[in-house]
Amino acid sequence: KLRSYSLIIEYEDFFNADDKRSYIFGPFERMGMHRADAFVASSIGMESTIKSKNLCSPIVVNSGYPSSRGRDFEDENNGLPPHKLFYSGSLDKERGIENLVRTFKSNNSRDYSLTITGVGPLEQFVESEIKHDNRIQYLGMLNEEDYLSQLEQVDICVNSQWSNIV
Repeated sequence: KLRSYSLIIEYEDFFNADDKRSYIFGPFERMGMHRADAFVASSIGMESTIKSKNLCSPIVVNSGYPSSRGRDFEDENNGLPPHKLFYSGSLDKERGIENLVRTFKSNNSRDYSLTITGVGPLEQFVESEIKHDNRIQYLGMLNEEDYLSQLEQVDICVNSQWSNIV
Protein backbone atom coordinates (compact mmCIF):
# COMPACT_ATOMS: atom_id res chain seq x y z
CA LYS A 1 0.00 0.00 0.00
CA LEU A 2 1.43 3.41 -1.00
CA ARG A 3 1.41 6.35 1.39
CA SER A 4 0.25 9.76 0.32
CA TYR A 5 2.06 12.94 1.41
CA SER A 6 1.18 16.60 0.96
CA LEU A 7 3.77 18.77 -0.72
CA ILE A 8 3.96 22.20 0.92
CA ILE A 9 6.63 24.56 -0.37
CA GLU A 10 7.91 27.69 1.36
CA TYR A 11 8.93 30.29 -1.22
CA GLU A 12 10.98 33.16 0.12
CA ASP A 13 12.27 34.15 -3.26
CA PHE A 14 12.81 32.82 -6.76
CA PHE A 15 16.22 32.66 -8.38
CA ASN A 16 16.69 34.70 -11.53
CA ALA A 17 18.32 33.38 -14.69
CA ASP A 18 21.54 35.34 -14.06
CA ASP A 19 22.02 33.68 -10.68
CA LYS A 20 24.08 30.49 -11.05
CA ARG A 21 21.95 28.87 -8.33
CA SER A 22 19.00 28.95 -10.74
CA TYR A 23 20.57 26.10 -12.73
CA ILE A 24 20.36 23.89 -9.65
CA PHE A 25 17.16 25.10 -8.01
CA GLY A 26 15.18 26.34 -11.04
CA PRO A 27 13.91 22.91 -12.16
CA PHE A 28 12.78 22.15 -8.60
CA GLU A 29 11.01 25.51 -8.36
CA ARG A 30 9.14 24.88 -11.62
CA MET A 31 8.24 21.31 -10.70
CA GLY A 32 7.15 22.33 -7.21
CA MET A 33 5.06 25.19 -8.56
CA HIS A 34 2.89 22.73 -10.48
CA ARG A 35 2.79 19.87 -7.97
CA ALA A 36 2.51 21.59 -4.59
CA ASP A 37 -0.62 21.07 -2.51
CA ALA A 38 -0.02 24.38 -0.68
CA PHE A 39 2.49 27.23 -0.40
CA VAL A 40 3.97 29.44 2.32
CA ALA A 41 4.91 32.81 0.81
CA SER A 42 7.24 35.35 2.42
CA SER A 43 5.25 38.39 1.29
CA ILE A 44 2.09 39.55 -0.41
CA GLY A 45 4.16 40.14 -3.57
CA MET A 46 5.39 36.53 -3.50
CA GLU A 47 1.78 35.39 -3.04
CA SER A 48 0.83 37.26 -6.25
CA THR A 49 3.71 35.64 -8.14
CA ILE A 50 2.69 32.16 -6.98
CA LYS A 51 -0.98 32.81 -7.88
CA SER A 52 0.08 33.83 -11.38
CA LYS A 53 1.79 30.45 -11.84
CA ASN A 54 -0.52 28.13 -9.84
CA LEU A 55 -4.18 29.03 -9.67
CA CYS A 56 -5.54 26.31 -7.43
CA SER A 57 -3.30 25.60 -4.41
CA PRO A 58 -3.85 27.50 -1.13
CA ILE A 59 -1.20 30.06 -0.10
CA VAL A 60 -0.36 31.29 3.39
CA VAL A 61 1.60 34.55 3.72
CA ASN A 62 4.06 34.38 6.61
CA SER A 63 5.73 37.69 7.51
CA GLY A 64 6.75 39.88 4.59
CA TYR A 65 5.50 43.40 4.04
CA PRO A 66 2.52 44.57 6.09
CA SER A 67 -0.51 45.23 3.90
CA SER A 68 -1.14 48.64 5.50
CA ARG A 69 1.45 50.74 7.27
CA GLY A 70 -0.81 53.64 8.22
CA ARG A 71 2.11 56.09 7.93
CA ASP A 72 2.70 59.04 5.63
CA PHE A 73 5.67 61.21 4.74
CA GLU A 74 4.76 63.98 7.20
CA ASP A 75 5.07 61.71 10.26
CA GLU A 76 7.92 62.16 12.70
CA ASN A 77 10.67 59.77 11.58
CA ASN A 78 12.97 59.62 14.62
CA GLY A 79 15.24 62.35 13.27
CA LEU A 80 15.94 60.48 10.00
CA PRO A 81 15.32 62.00 6.58
CA PRO A 82 11.67 61.77 5.47
CA HIS A 83 12.24 59.10 2.79
CA LYS A 84 13.61 55.89 4.25
CA LEU A 85 14.77 53.12 1.89
CA PHE A 86 15.14 49.57 3.19
CA TYR A 87 17.01 46.54 1.85
CA SER A 88 16.80 43.18 3.61
CA GLY A 89 18.34 40.05 2.15
CA SER A 90 21.54 38.30 1.24
CA LEU A 91 24.58 40.52 0.97
CA ASP A 92 25.95 39.02 -2.24
CA LYS A 93 26.68 39.98 -5.83
CA GLU A 94 23.57 38.27 -7.20
CA ARG A 95 21.37 40.52 -5.07
CA GLY A 96 23.13 43.65 -6.35
CA ILE A 97 24.13 44.95 -2.92
CA GLU A 98 27.36 46.50 -4.27
CA ASN A 99 25.45 48.50 -6.87
CA LEU A 100 22.82 49.53 -4.35
CA VAL A 101 25.37 50.91 -1.87
CA ARG A 102 27.51 52.63 -4.51
CA THR A 103 24.51 54.16 -6.29
CA PHE A 104 23.04 55.41 -3.03
CA LYS A 105 26.39 56.95 -2.01
CA SER A 106 26.71 58.69 -5.39
CA ASN A 107 23.55 60.68 -4.65
CA ASN A 108 24.40 63.32 -2.03
CA SER A 109 20.78 64.18 -1.23
CA ARG A 110 20.02 64.39 2.49
CA ASP A 111 16.36 63.65 1.71
CA TYR A 112 16.95 59.88 1.84
CA SER A 113 18.37 57.28 4.18
CA LEU A 114 19.09 53.60 3.54
CA THR A 115 18.82 50.80 6.08
CA ILE A 116 20.41 47.44 5.18
CA THR A 117 19.79 44.16 6.97
CA GLY A 118 21.01 40.64 6.27
CA VAL A 119 24.26 38.72 6.05
CA GLY A 120 26.39 37.27 3.31
CA PRO A 121 29.79 37.23 1.64
CA LEU A 122 29.76 41.02 1.03
CA GLU A 123 29.07 41.98 4.66
CA GLN A 124 32.57 43.47 5.09
CA PHE A 125 32.13 45.43 1.85
CA VAL A 126 28.89 46.96 3.20
CA GLU A 127 30.45 47.78 6.56
CA SER A 128 33.49 49.47 5.00
CA GLU A 129 31.53 51.38 2.33
CA ILE A 130 29.08 52.94 4.77
CA LYS A 131 31.61 54.10 7.41
CA HIS A 132 31.68 57.68 6.17
CA ASP A 133 28.03 58.05 5.13
CA ASN A 134 25.69 58.56 8.08
CA ARG A 135 22.66 58.24 5.80
CA ILE A 136 23.31 54.48 5.57
CA GLN A 137 22.70 52.14 8.48
CA TYR A 138 23.65 48.44 8.58
CA LEU A 139 21.81 46.35 11.18
CA GLY A 140 23.02 42.83 10.38
CA MET A 141 20.64 39.88 10.69
CA LEU A 142 17.40 40.77 12.48
CA ASN A 143 14.97 38.56 14.34
CA GLU A 144 11.39 38.60 13.04
CA GLU A 145 10.14 41.13 15.60
CA ASP A 146 12.92 43.64 14.80
CA TYR A 147 12.48 43.02 11.06
CA LEU A 148 8.75 43.80 11.23
CA SER A 149 9.48 46.87 13.35
CA GLN A 150 11.88 48.14 10.66
CA LEU A 151 9.30 47.49 7.92
CA GLU A 152 6.78 49.66 9.73
CA GLN A 153 9.21 52.60 9.57
CA VAL A 154 10.19 52.49 5.88
CA ASP A 155 8.84 54.29 2.85
CA ILE A 156 10.44 52.20 0.08
CA CYS A 157 11.58 48.56 0.11
CA VAL A 158 14.40 47.93 -2.37
CA ASN A 159 14.88 44.74 -4.40
CA SER A 160 18.27 45.19 -6.04
CA GLN A 161 18.57 41.87 -7.89
CA TRP A 162 20.36 41.88 -11.22
CA SER A 163 17.28 40.82 -13.20
CA ASN A 164 13.60 40.28 -12.64
CA ILE A 165 12.20 37.66 -10.33
CA VAL A 166 11.16 34.61 -12.35
